[in-house]
Amino acid sequence: MAEKVSIGAALERMARAYEPEPVAQVDGHQALVVRYEGDYPEHTHDADEFLLCLEGTIEMRLPDGVVTLGPQEGLRIPAGVPHAPSSKGAVGLIYESNRIQTRLMGTVGDD
Repeated sequence: MAEKVSIGAALERMARAYEPEPVAQVDGHQALVVRYEGDYPEHTHDADEFLLCLEGTIEMRLPDGVVTLGPQEGLRIPAGVPHAPSSKGAVGLIYESNRIQTRLMGTVGDD
């Protein structure tokens, strides 16, 4: 049976930035809504991840530079690629495997 979801309701359930709230399960993958505020530590995943910016601006620090996403812009981050998001206030939708593993590498700006 089809399932209607509400991004707004998911955002209301969120207690803090960078604590993803699930909105849907799709064939072993999940869609999560995330509020971006400030810096998040550099990290990697063992599977690809897709991020779609819904509101605001998200800066994603990658090994080859910074990618800036605005509303309706997305970024596929391949497995194993270090990345660190930063924002002054944004909302994004992440699509990733239910089994994805995250490894924190440090804080943004650490060398």
